[in-house]
Amino acid sequence: MKYQYTQCGLDNVWLQGGVEIIKTPKGKEGVRIFDMDGLHRAIGGILTEKPERLTGAEFRFLRVELGLSRRLMAQALALEAENAFERVKKWEEARDEPIRDAYDPILRMIYRQTILEQDVDFMELVDELRNTDREWHEKVELTTDDDGWREAS
Repeated sequence: MKYQYTQCGLDNVWLQGGVEIIKTPKGKEGVRIFDMDGLHRAIGGILTEKPERLTGAEFRFLRVELGLSRRLMAQALALEAENAFERVKKWEEARDEPIRDAYDPILRMIYRQTILEQDVDFMELVDELRNTDREWHEKVELTTDDDGWREAS
């Protein structure tokens, strides 16, 4: 049996095994998932290794797994205090949009070191940041309308 595990905030997680259909005390069907901590560590590990940028939903998953509020996440990423909370909120609410800033590799590193207890090479992070910077500089698309020029979405 395959079970779509949407309770983690991600729509694309399917479980094969480790799930049991149970009857609740009120006679309804429920689901028991075994080793939730291990499951969430596995999801987090997969997210930190994926080649594409994290989406807002994936960013939120890692933040929540780290036990950080949006405000603390903003502080951990050293975002400007004035709009830091709103910036993190905006990233997460754009569920399917990739995180466009260099904060994606930083969050991955924090998760790997904190939750997965992996030694992360600082130079690996620097290389990821360089690649992010290079990608940004390779192609910037602009569009215009009655409000003037802006970055194309």
